[in-house]
Amino acid sequence: MSLFSHHLSPQSLIGCGLLLVALLSCQNNAKEQVYWSVPYAEEYAFYPVAWKQLLVLPSYCEGEPCLQAVNQRDGKEAWRLRHPALRSLFYNSTPYLVGEQLVFAAGQHLLAIAASSGELLWQHTHLRSGDPYLFGDSQHVYRSYPAATNKGFEVYQFALDNGQAEHIQTIPVRNSTSSLARSPVCVDQPGSSLLVSSVVDYLPQGGTESYLLSWRKEQPLEQHKHEVYPNNSKGYGATLPPLYVNNHLYGMAYNEVFGYDPFRKTEIWRTALPRELLTSRLSWHDGYLYAATEDAVLYVLDAVHGEKKWEVDIAGTPSRIFHTKDGIFLIGGSDRLLYQVSRDKQQVIAIYQNQEATGFERVAYISKDIAVLSDGKRWHGIPLGSLADSLVLRSSSAKSNFREKDIDHFSTD
Repeated sequence: MSLFSHHLSPQSLIGCGLLLVALLSCQNNAKEQVYWSVPYAEEYAFYPVAWKQLLVLPSYCEGEPCLQAVNQRDGKEAWRLRHPALRSLFYNSTPYLVGEQLVFAAGQHLLAIAASSGELLWQHTHLRSGDPYLFGDSQHVYRSYPAATNKGFEVYQFALDNGQAEHIQTIPVRNSTSSLARSPVCVDQPGSSLLVSSVVDYLPQGGTESYLLSWRKEQPLEQHKHEVYPNNSKGYGATLPPLYVNNHLYGMAYNEVFGYDPFRKTEIWRTALPRELLTSRLSWHDGYLYAATEDAVLYVLDAVHGEKKWEVDIAGTPSRIFHTKDGIFLIGGSDRLLYQVSRDKQQVIAIYQNQEATGFERVAYISKDIAVLSDGKRWHGIPLGSLADSLVLRSSSAKSNFREKDIDHFSTD
């Protein structure tokens, strides 16, 4: 008999309705975020990378460090990969993810991996170690390397389909051992494509020249320099690659945040902060820039005009900043605590530690559904709505006037 037959009695309809509700409830429960845990590999720790429902993180596989992809919802393994080059990964590096391809920069090596399966698609080994930051477009990934002469940096592009390398630019400096040229950020507009590298040309007792170097991919010899920090004797400048959002570049030159239009070659604004970025990174969310600097303060600036909107005390040597719909999370490096910041209240609303009071590593992943945190031994996937149940609440907005100095530190970096 059909479930929708008009001959069903009222009692049968009620029974079918309850059965349907139960089935829907089971289906929803099956999709709920649950707690999970997997081993943590300190040999090459890095910030986990999300691809669709998978999370790629450093783990242990049969007693050896490996890349492991797990389902964000329940921590079940999708694939694993072991490769000796991964031991050269810099913990704060920026892999490049495009489509289903994930490219890691590890010392001399580039590894292109299929994010869906863990298959090693191609690899490249250079004579020298390259920049740990990677950027690209739909066809290429770009990386800079010190030149053999120690008088410059060479920029290479690698074809994403087969890893074929091509030298596309040389950036001269006085001494590459004391200078840097970051891998270029790709800035695209219809009919126009630029590559922009952050350069700090520092020579002890010879001063510092810090600038953004830009060129069109089709015309690499036509370069444009934009100074981002004045000459100084300490090597201060734009040591991190710029952030590209909505056709604009945002960066930090020592303690100064700036906005730059790469197509008009014009600096839009500049705002000085008390301290610089070190372990954290500049981030953008919903029209605002966030900088967690070395004075243990999180600053929030209007990305259009550079005006400082609000600030909140956090901890020193903080992690990258994680944005969710309702707030901001970051981990203090000096106290190893997890900070939850409310955008609406513009204040820290909770500070958490783990149950063992050993603290958290800076490398983490936090989204609207889950916080993936490490205690240095294991990764713990905690449903975001269950943080207060899974962790120890050290302080909250109900306990006012707390500052970093009021918190017992577990370790210092």
